[in-house]
Amino acid sequence: GIIDSENNVLIQAKYDNIEYKRLIENPKKENFLIVKEGDLYGMIDLSEKEIIPIKYQNIEIITADFAVLTINNLKHFYNFRTKKLNTNFGFEKFDMYSRQFTRIKKGDKETLILNDDFSNLLFPFMYEDVSQNENLFVVKLNSKYGLVDKNNKVIIPILYEQLYISCNKVIAQLNNKYGILSLGNKVLMPFEYPNIVGYSEKTEVTQKDFKTKTYNCDLLCIENCN
Repeated sequence: GIIDSENNVLIQAKYDNIEYKRLIENPKKENFLIVKEGDLYGMIDLSEKEIIPIKYQNIEIITADFAVLTINNLKHFYNFRTKKLNTNFGFEKFDMYSRQFTRIKKGDKETLILNDDFSNLLFPFMYEDVSQNENLFVVKLNSKYGLVDKNNKVIIPILYEQLYISCNKVIAQLNNKYGILSLGNKVLMPFEYPNIVGYSEKTEVTQKDFKTKTYNCDLLCIENCN
């Protein structure tokens, strides 16, 4: 239970556990209590008004407006503003991937969801890995990599062993050899090099004789060009 500084009982001692939460970013500066009865959790305020019913396996506060609730071994996003649980999809794991997206996983598949409302999946649960690269997305399917846009339109076919964007171009590996593609899927350097490493302003290409040439972002040689 909970008592105040004068030993007045605020919450009767009837819960198995009480965890105090204050949502600092919430302008109302409301104080909440995550309470446990048996194996289930809920949320109440200091006047013992129910915020979230005590029926969830876990409650994770992720922002001032959203929580992740677990029920039937699946997680769902809960909106404090609308007081609604999003049951359109469930997931098993999540991480706040960036300021814009959260990565959510179900089984061996994952996708991204926008952090502004946690309501709509960017893609279906179909990829083994998804990562944002500038305004495009590197995806992994059947252990191969490709590039799609936010509408899941394939930009670079999903057939490469490795793939990432550097200098507004695509460095990829195919049949254990490296090459460079344009974002329009045009071959700029053939897939015949032992290694290619991209940096923010240059690209190092290991030649067949294992010497390294350095190129700028326009793929003009700037070091070790002979």
